[in-house]
Amino acid sequence: MTDAPTTTHESGLTAASTEALSVRALYEILEQRVNGKTWSLNEMAIGYTNDVCYVGRLLLVHDGTWPIDGRDR
Repeated sequence: MTDAPTTTHESGLTAASTEALSVRALYEILEQRVNGKTWSLNEMAIGYTNDVCYVGRLLLVHDGTWPIDGRDR
C-alpha cells in the first residue's frame, strides 16, 4: 500500500503555517524597533488572549448584549 497523496487540506495547512511564520517574522521586526526586543512566549500568550477577548466582545456587541459607548455595530 502506498502513502496517500497530499490533500488540498494538508497543503492549505502548510500554506497557512508558512504565512503565519512570515507574519510572525514581521512582528519580530516591529517589536525589535519599538521595544528593543521581541516578545517572550508569555507576552505572546497574553497578547493572544487579549485578541480573543476583543473578538468575543465584538461578537457580543453584534448580538446586542454588550454595548460599546453607544455604538451597537
